[in-house]
Amino acid sequence: MVSVATLSDAVALLSAIAVILLGISALRGGPARPRGGFVFGLFAAAWGLHVIFGNLGSAVSDPGTAASLLLISLAALFLLPYFLIEFAYAQKRRSGVGVLWTSLRWSTGLLAIVSAGILIVRPELYLQEVTATATGLAATWGPLRAPLVYIFFASFGVVIWTLAGVMRESPTPRTAERAAVLASGLGLYIGFTSGFYAAFYGGWALFWGPNESNLLFALLFVGLLIVSATIGVRLWLERASLPTERERRSHRLVALAILIPLPWGLLEGSLRLAFTPRFNSVGLWRLAGVAVIAYGLVRWRDIALGERIRKMGSIAAGAGSATGAGVAAGAVLSLAATGLAIPVLGGLTVASISLLPSLKGARKLFRVEEEIADPVTFEEVRYEKRIDAYRAALEAAIARESLSEEEPFLAALREEYEISEAEDRVLRYYARNAVVLTREGEVKDTYEKLRILGEGGAGRTWLARDRARDRLVVLKEPLPRWQLEEDLHKRFLEEARLAATVDHPNVVNVEEVLDEGSSPIIVMEHLEGGSLDDLLRNRGVLGWREAVRILHGVLKGLQAVHDRGIIHRDIKPSNLLIDDEGRAKIADFGIALCPRQQGKTAIDGESAQTAGTLGYIAPEVRDGCSPGDERSDIYACGAVLFECLYGTPPSHGGSVVADNDVPVALEQAISKALAHDPARRFASARAFAQALEGSVKR
Repeated sequence: MVSVATLSDAVALLSAIAVILLGISALRGGPARPRGGFVFGLFAAAWGLHVIFGNLGSAVSDPGTAASLLLISLAALFLLPYFLIEFAYAQKRRSGVGVLWTSLRWSTGLLAIVSAGILIVRPELYLQEVTATATGLAATWGPLRAPLVYIFFASFGVVIWTLAGVMRESPTPRTAERAAVLASGLGLYIGFTSGFYAAFYGGWALFWGPNESNLLFALLFVGLLIVSATIGVRLWLERASLPTERERRSHRLVALAILIPLPWGLLEGSLRLAFTPRFNSVGLWRLAGVAVIAYGLVRWRDIALGERIRKMGSIAAGAGSATGAGVAAGAVLSLAATGLAIPVLGGLTVASISLLPSLKGARKLFRVEEEIADPVTFEEVRYEKRIDAYRAALEAAIARESLSEEEPFLAALREEYEISEAEDRVLRYYARNAVVLTREGEVKDTYEKLRILGEGGAGRTWLARDRARDRLVVLKEPLPRWQLEEDLHKRFLEEARLAATVDHPNVVNVEEVLDEGSSPIIVMEHLEGGSLDDLLRNRGVLGWREAVRILHGVLKGLQAVHDRGIIHRDIKPSNLLIDDEGRAKIADFGIALCPRQQGKTAIDGESAQTAGTLGYIAPEVRDGCSPGDERSDIYACGAVLFECLYGTPPSHGGSVVADNDVPVALEQAISKALAHDPARRFASARAFAQALEGSVKR
C-alpha cells in the first residue's frame, strides 16, 4: 500500500517537473517572449531542479548519495534569489527604479557567486553530514543554509509585492491581466508556504522552546505571512473602486489565490506540528500555481484559447453524455437478454442517436453554438482579439518608452497574429494617441485615452483614465494645425496654466498641464452629469427657478474667472458642465482672452474679435468693435438663461417678453444682460448674480 509520505514525495516531484517544463516553455519564447520572460524561465528551471534534487536526496538510502543530491539542490537554490529580483526588476524598470533596486540586483547576483565559491571550498558550511537513523536519513545542516532560505522566501515576497503594484500601474488592461496571472500562480505557493511554516516554526518555538534556527524561521515566515495577507486583503478591498469588470476580476483572482491557501497552510502546519504526519500538500499548491501561469502564458500567445477550451469542453461533455446514455441502455438490455450481442448493439444504437442532441446541448451549455455555427463570426471575433492584443502591446511599449527595444517582440506578434503593414501603421497611430505620459514620464502616471468627447475650433477633448488614481479625467489638446505654431503653442500653455489657477466650485478644476513636446495637454476633472446642452436637449426648457439656480452658480464661477484677469468668451450650454449634485461648472478655456496679451489668443494668434459661438456672441464682438471683455461674457450668460427659459438663444436686438410664470424682475434682469450697448449691461458677473437673487425673492 502506498504510504502518505510516498504520495507526498510523488506529488512534490511531479510539481517540480511541471515547474521545469514551465521554465523551458518560457525560455522558448524567442523574439515574442515578453519582457522578463527569459529570466522567469531561468528561475522556473532552477526552482524545479532545486525541488527535484532535494526530494531525491530525502528519498535515497545511501548517505553519500543523499549528501551529493542535497548539495546540488543547494547549488540551484543559490540562483533563485537573483532570478527572482531580476524578474521583479524587469517588471518595474520602466515605471521607476532607483538605488534600492540596483543594490538588490547586484547584492543577489554577488550572493550567488560567493555562495557557489563557498560550496566548492567549504561545503560543510551548508551541509555537515547525512546520517542513517531508525526512521531514515537525517541531514545536519550547516550555519549558512538557513540564511539562503531566508533570502529566497524574502525575494519571493518582493516579487509578489511588485506584481501587485504592476497590476495598478500597468499602461493597458491586457498587461495588467498578465501580471495578475503571474501573481496568482506564485501567490498560491507563497500563500500556503507562509501559512504552513509560520504555524510550524512559530508553534515549535512557542511550545517546544526556541532555538536560534527555529526562531529565525518563525520570524521570517510570520513576516511573509503578514506581507502576503496584506497584499491579498488590499487587492480585495481595491477591487470595488475599479472602473471595469476586467480589472475587478484580476484583483479578485490574485486576492483569492493568496488568501485561500494561507489558512489551509496554517491548519496543515499546526497538524504537522501536533501529529507529525509526513504528508505535505505544498506540491499540490505548487502544481496549481504552475497550471495557472501556464494557462496565462498560453492565453497570451493564443488569443483564441478560451474559445478552443470551450469547444473542446463542449465536445467532451457531449460525447460523454452520449456514451453514458449508451452504457445505461446496454445495462438495461442486459437484464432481459441472455447474451452480449443485443445489449452491445442496443447501447451503440442509443449512443449514436443521442450523440448529436448531446453535442448541441453541450454547445449551449458552454456557449459556443454561435462560434461553431457561424465560422465567419468566429473568425471576426478572433481577428478583433488579435488586433486588440497587438494594440495593447504597442500601447504598453509606448507607455514604457521602449518601442525601439521591443521591436523584435512586436515583429513576432505581427507574424503570429498576421498583422499587415497597413494595419500596423494604423494601429501605431492610434496607440500613440491613446497613451499620454506626465512630465516625469513614469508608467504609473499614464493617462489612457478612451474616447473623444468633442472637438471645437480650438481643440479636441478626450475621456481618459488616470491610472495613478484609478479614475476618469478629461484631456484637452489643441488641434494639429495649432500645434505646429511655436508662438501659439506657448500661448496655449500660458492660458491653460492661468486657467488652472482659478479655484472655484463653479469652475471645472484644471488639475495639470502637460507639455508633451508638440502637443500640450490640459488635464481636467470629469463630471458625470453631462452638460447643460444635454439637459436642454432632453427637456427642451427649464423651470425658471431651476434655470436661475444654475445660472447663479455660473455667474459666481465667472466672477472668479474675471478676478483672475481672464475673459472666457465662449460661455454656452455645451461649455457648462453639470456635476452629480446638479451644480454647473464653467469649462473650456480654449479661446479665453487675457488682457495682457493685447487681444491675442491660442486659437488664432490674431485679434479674434469674432471668436465664439453664434447666438451667444455679444453684438460688439460680432461687429468687430471689441475682442470681448467681462460684459461680453455677461451677455453670453444672459443668452444662456434666455435659452433655458424659452428653448432658443435670443435674436440680436429682440426684446425679452415674460412667458408662463417667469417673474417680471427676472425678465428685466435678462433684458439688461442682453443690452446691445455694453455700458447698459451689468458691470460685473457679481451684479448679475445679485439681480437674479432679487428676482427670486420678489
